[in-house]
Amino acid sequence: MTTQTSPITESTVPTSQMAHELHKHFGAADIVVESTVYAWLRKLSPDYDGGFWEFHTLSNGGFFMQPVANSRFQVDSPNGASASMTARDAGITATLFALSHISFHPAAPETISRHFELLYEYLDVLPERSAADILRITD
Repeated sequence: MTTQTSPITESTVPTSQMAHELHKHFGAADIVVESTVYAWLRKLSPDYDGGFWEFHTLSNGGFFMQPVANSRFQVDSPNGASASMTARDAGITATLFALSHISFHPAAPETISRHFELLYEYLDVLPERSAADILRITD
């Protein structure tokens, strides 16, 4: 894990820069990462039925995606846990699942695992309930 001297912050990627930012983080795996995040949220949440997304970068070099929604998402984990989550927390959860899933593929670039670690570090600065829900769902 990276040793941060200040809290990790997030920035929303402007819509015009989303494709560039995705490629910057994941290279040739960019489309695989994006489509896998969408697929994981569809699998995890009966409330998700498509829509617009935002991309976020983290000051530690991490990245996550989230659906643009004001409503909460019921998220049900394969491990049996469930939680009602904000769009941001559901997006972080889906991004963690996607990165983990992709990282087990033999051809996955090392950057996938690294981005999982960077996003996981971000849980330390989230509100306690958000972090606890995400950890329970992803455990």
